[in-house]
Amino acid sequence: MIYQNHPALWIGGLLFIAVASAFGWGFSLLPWVILLIYPWIKQRNWPHLFLAFLMMTVTHAYTKTTLPIPLVTPQAHGIGYFSLSDIRRDESPFGKQIVYIGTMRYFETDQGEIAKQLPCRIYLKKTNNRPIANCHYLIEGTLTGKQQQIFVCKPDHKPWLPVSGSFSSAEWRYKAKKKAHLYLKKHFSGSRCLALFSALTLGSIEDPQLVKEFRNLGLSHILAISGFHFALSAAFLLLILRPFFSKKIASFLALLLLSYYAFFLGNSPSVLRAWVAISLFLVGYLVGLRTSGLNALGLGLIIELLFDPLLISHLGFQLSFLATAAILLLYHPCDTLLQKLFIPRPLKELESMTLVNRHFYLLSSYLRKALALNAAVHLVILPACLLHFRNFPLLSSLYNLFYPLLISLSMIALLAASIIDLLLPWLGQGFHHLNLLFTDTLLRMIANPPIVWTLYGPKELSISWIFSLWTLCLFLFFTRIDSRP
Repeated sequence: MIYQNHPALWIGGLLFIAVASAFGWGFSLLPWVILLIYPWIKQRNWPHLFLAFLMMTVTHAYTKTTLPIPLVTPQAHGIGYFSLSDIRRDESPFGKQIVYIGTMRYFETDQGEIAKQLPCRIYLKKTNNRPIANCHYLIEGTLTGKQQQIFVCKPDHKPWLPVSGSFSSAEWRYKAKKKAHLYLKKHFSGSRCLALFSALTLGSIEDPQLVKEFRNLGLSHILAISGFHFALSAAFLLLILRPFFSKKIASFLALLLLSYYAFFLGNSPSVLRAWVAISLFLVGYLVGLRTSGLNALGLGLIIELLFDPLLISHLGFQLSFLATAAILLLYHPCDTLLQKLFIPRPLKELESMTLVNRHFYLLSSYLRKALALNAAVHLVILPACLLHFRNFPLLSSLYNLFYPLLISLSMIALLAASIIDLLLPWLGQGFHHLNLLFTDTLLRMIANPPIVWTLYGPKELSISWIFSLWTLCLFLFFTRIDSRP
């Protein structure tokens, strides 16, 4: 079985099941438990079974200690310990706001009721006289429960009390992103490209209309910084550094720069997973070890679940790992199936083709790989979207064939123009302008799609069991195909 050759993925899967069971996901996890432990049962490998049981028990107990303890009443006044993790700008019909994001570690109401470990946000009007986000605070105010297990605290008109000895990097991150945003604004002010590039490089999505347009076509994953962005950034950095340094020094410098970039972005699930994956790849190259994508995925899962078990309830965490696992597990068997339609040719036969036929063959090869990637992701993401959103945009299958590639070209052009701008500002500005015209055309493509077809899922039926069994069957079926000679 695949988990025997990828122990990090096996351990990550066990920890995921243990954490999910602590959240009360129930018997829908049973198929995956059977899948993970069946090889050891078949081989009567009792030490591995005991280790699996021990890891799951300890992780389950640890997760139980981190679960939120909410208030009985939906709204209450009191004082709480607010652990600050991030600060962002927010624009709404009511004006510009500053959002403090973190966890209400401890909250005691005026009536003596106690709540713990609550994901919390605080919204303040954008002013120069705001609390500095470089530490944690004791805050007196009203705590209100919102949807998706998010709580909102409305502070009283009293000073926030800094917690002695506490530290938060949120203020530094906010100011650094503000400077980067000013650079983007200098070159793309007045254009919708500004919102897109802010999302692609800073992880800041401030245009609700842009988010809606991407969501309508199933392209929201492009706006979330993930492995796609880190891989693109790593390739660009290595291309820039390689002429001046050896391969290992260039890889080491790229690792440092990407680690700094990950710290700059913040600890979102997709960023942490992408950083772990690219770091393993670069470290593996530096020490001369080959890195497995599945082990990198498993290690990312382990780190994130131990770092914050509450991430398992975040939709971004679930979809990010599902999509990555689908690519790693299902892409190759999907490509194998499509090779019956798009037959691969040996290099000698390709060299004997005419120039026109060669270009058509390369185009068909790209189409085959794009279709395989698209099929692998959608076979898993489609039921997941029906489970969470009860709908799925059918045009996603079409736009994902080419739109991510076009966006990657725009992103590469942005990085290249920014480097040139440091050396030759007049030339860099010219490249930025050309990229503006190209990217603006891309945004117009999704602003007015020909038609929006949507597949709707059942509104009342809970399909968690169906989704679990479906993904399990996909895994078993395609693993069998992939193992054929």
